[in-house]
Amino acid sequence: MTRHLYLANSLWELGQIETQLERQGLSPAQIHVVSDKGSLAKRFQLQNGNSLLFLELAHSTLQGAKIGAQLALLCLAVASLFDVGNSVYGWAPFLIFAGILLGFCIWEGGLIGISAPHEIRQRYHSSIERGQHLMLVDVESAQEADLTQVLSKHPMVLDMGHEQGVESGAVRMQHWWLKHPLW
Repeated sequence: MTRHLYLANSLWELGQIETQLERQGLSPAQIHVVSDKGSLAKRFQLQNGNSLLFLELAHSTLQGAKIGAQLALLCLAVASLFDVGNSVYGWAPFLIFAGILLGFCIWEGGLIGISAPHEIRQRYHSSIERGQHLMLVDVESAQEADLTQVLSKHPMVLDMGHEQGVESGAVRMQHWWLKHPLW
């Protein structure tokens, strides 16, 4: 997914954009607003920065799990290459080490995910402090045209560019979470 970033002075206008994007088929989990006026953003039913924390945490944890699984498989492949099954200790130490590698990578991915929203906020700190609001929209390539169409109707919203977004699996996870909250 690609993450598009926009700055606006009006939460009302961002609320209108979110409504229009949801009519185009985007999930609320794809749209986030970072603002110093969090309670006002809730009134416009905008996903605030706290939901971004969940999304980044899920994305980074999934990335850590992928890397950890690859390292664990590499560890087991090396053990198999040296035929450790016939050794005195057998497979147990290598299975334990592979499990530790996987767990460590998942944990480290989670730590990176916790810091990601703070990095985004720091990048736009001066704009947010001046009363502007940052909108982040994660879209698939098929949704790019819908996003461009909706934002063409809002000339007061500044396009701040785009960057690598989160995986669609993390967005689906957050979408499910928003539909089925545990509390």
